[in-house]
This record gives sequence, structure tokens and C-alpha cells, in this order.
Amino acid sequence: MKSCTELFEELNELDEHHQIEAKKASEVGQSLMETICAYSNEPDLGGGYILLGIVKCDEPSEKKYCVVGVENPDKILNDITTQCSSRFNTQIRPNCFTDKIEGKTVIGIFIPEAESGVKPIHFKKAGLPKGAYRRIGSCDVKCTEEDLHLFYQERSIQPFDQTIIPYATLNDFDDQVIAEYRRMRAEKDPEAEELTYDNTGILESLHCILSIDGVYHPTIAGILLFGKRSAIRKFFQWFAWIISGFQEENGLKTLIRFLKLLKCRTPFSV
Repeated sequence: MKSCTELFEELNELDEHHQIEAKKASEVGQSLMETICAYSNEPDLGGGYILLGIVKCDEPSEKKYCVVGVENPDKILNDITTQCSSRFNTQIRPNCFTDKIEGKTVIGIFIPEAESGVKPIHFKKAGLPKGAYRRIGSCDVKCTEEDLHLFYQERSIQPFDQTIIPYATLNDFDDQVIAEYRRMRAEKDPEAEELTYDNTGILESLHCILSIDGVYHPTIAGILLFGKRSAIRKFFQWFAWIISGFQEENGLKTLIRFLKLLKCRTPFSV
């Protein structure tokens, strides 16, 4: 992930583009939220960065952008998080970080691209298509009916393990299994970002649940990895994990041996 300093240097070298936007951000206004929506939606963009506390320089200079800073960063960060949780049809989790440039506080935000299964992200009050945006070049553009068709087509080709299980609910997850995942993940990487999330956040980050119109739905991967025994028996009559060994050479992985076939009735995380 790029730092605030790297983003500032890139702005002055390349100007705003499809993956970087600069804003003064004296408050969390509509323009900022539209950019967040656009980054979440744009297919194959991979998300984008917003740098707050930066404006275009008024007077001619060697730099295109100047630092004005953010006066109340804590309030701005809180407002961003709150609006990302409440204004859209599904919750957006921005990755926010602060830094000092030229002695002034700036805020960097990375907005990841949403999963195809929950697109188009849109403002709940505005509805579709008016409430959805795409990132075209350095602009946030309202979606058209044609754009909606593109998003719905993407949904039909999502990975099999991200398929929603009808009638499954959050009550089908085993909190003890999720706790064990936290323990094992912390052993591997104590600084892992998802360890700061609540259980719902962890499941969402691993594509184990998808949010549609504000309601979370378990996926196949979610139930197999973190489901209760009763849920696994209810939704899967039988399944197996095939464990294989791979060899990587010049960036290419080749199957070298079959290790084991496990017939299961319990979550694989256990």
C-alpha cells in the first residue's frame, strides 16, 4: 500500500488519474463519498486512493499540488467510517491512514474494489442507477442502465466458493471456529489487518459472507470454513478436501503430488 508521501509525489508527477484523487476535505461531503462509491464499483481497477488535505496550487510553482492539511483528522476519519457504513447498500471498509507532509496532517484512504457479487455499490436513498458511480479516468461518473447490465453480468461469473447458500444465516457460523482462526492468524502474522475486525468483518474480508441490500448471506466457502457442524450437515450431504503439493518455478505452479483425500463433516478451519 502506498504512503501519503508517495501519493503526494505521484500527484505532482502525474496529476489526478484513475487511481488517485486529491481533496481538501474540510468536511466529508458528497464529492468524497461519490469517489469512494466509484472506486468500489469500477471493474478490474483494484480500488483507488484518496489523499485528503491536498489542493491544486493557486500560484504557479514547480508543484501542481500543495498541502493545506486536515484540521480535525479524528472527526474526518470518524465521519468517513460512519458514512461508509450507513449510506450505501452494503458496508464499505475504507483503509485510512494519517501522515505528516510539510509539517501538516494529511489523510490517505484506500478503497478496495468491491466483490462482483455485491456490485453495483450505490447510495441507498438515490437508488439505481442514479446512486451508483464508476471511475472513468480521473472522474466519478454516474452509472447508466448499460453499466448496471455489466455489473449484473459480472455477478454470474463469480467464483463458485463465493456462491450464496439459500436459507443460510449468520447463526450458522461457529464463533469458536472463528476464534481459533484468529489465534492461528495471529501466530502467523500478529499485525494482520483482519485481526482488528469483528467476526462479521473477518467473514466479509475472506468472502465468507456477501452483503446484499444490507443483509449478510453466507457463502459456500463461509459455511465450509467456519460453519457449525449442524450447518454443514444441513447444507452439504458430503464433501471432501483434496490436499495436493505444488512446485513453483519461474512464477508457474505445477502439481507434483497428491497428498491426501479427507472426507469431512467439520469445518476445515478446526
